[in-house]
Amino acid sequence: MDSASTISQDSSITARYRSGARPSARELRRIDRHLVSLVAPDSFEAEQYRRLRHVIEELRTGTGGSVAAVSSPIAGDGKSVTSINLAGALAQDRFAKVCMIDCDLRRHSTSLCQSFDSRFSDAQGLTDVVINRAISLDNVLVQLPAFNLAIIPTGQHQIGPYEVLRSRRFSEIVQEARRRFDYIIVDTPPIVALSDCKLIEKWVDGFVLVVAAHHTPRRFLKEALAALDRRKLLGVVFNCSDQVSARYYGYEHYYGGKGRGRRSAPGVTGWRAPNAAPSDR
Repeated sequence: MDSASTISQDSSITARYRSGARPSARELRRIDRHLVSLVAPDSFEAEQYRRLRHVIEELRTGTGGSVAAVSSPIAGDGKSVTSINLAGALAQDRFAKVCMIDCDLRRHSTSLCQSFDSRFSDAQGLTDVVINRAISLDNVLVQLPAFNLAIIPTGQHQIGPYEVLRSRRFSEIVQEARRRFDYIIVDTPPIVALSDCKLIEKWVDGFVLVVAAHHTPRRFLKEALAALDRRKLLGVVFNCSDQVSARYYGYEHYYGGKGRGRRSAPGVTGWRAPNAAPSDR
């Protein structure tokens, strides 16, 4: 029996996710409201993440690439919310096999998932499978059948991120995930001031760079762009910029009303392809 199956089910919502049944509206309200691809897949906000989904699908169609990393210049830019929402958007294709790997070993993105699944609070994960070869990928995958999504948490073992990400075992895990999943989204640490992304870069097919409007200093954006291999830059996401709403496009009725009472959540409000990315001027 794998480790994930031995973790107790302490709530009905966890049981529902593991069985594949769609959670009730009341249970969905317990999920972090920013994870719109999971809790409100028909919303205008979730539609913006499907724009990113299309970019990743085109990557796979055009080059065969299936592993996309999501990063940001500094902490607080919204990369972890983007990672989970992008994975959730890809998983809306019920025929796709989608996995998200939490490689932000310093600040776990999967803590966002603890609001609806208790397994993320103490589950084995990436560091455990790197440290102990007796632990397999199956042992650390947290399956969310209701969302057609699998997640590899950071893990329980406390070990230096640099040592984990430079290890041969880490590369083996990524390669095994490639064989088993159609799409793998990797949530990485911020780029500026940390070397982690340079270690991850050679194992992924592309990078999505998340920038928070009115938060990310331009000089840090320039440093992040300089640190990345531009050939692998899929584009830049402008997160939380001046809100572009469904009403602006005339789709308020299609997306459920005129905006009153709708959840307020940061999301993708802008996108630039690599050849249109901000210059280093």
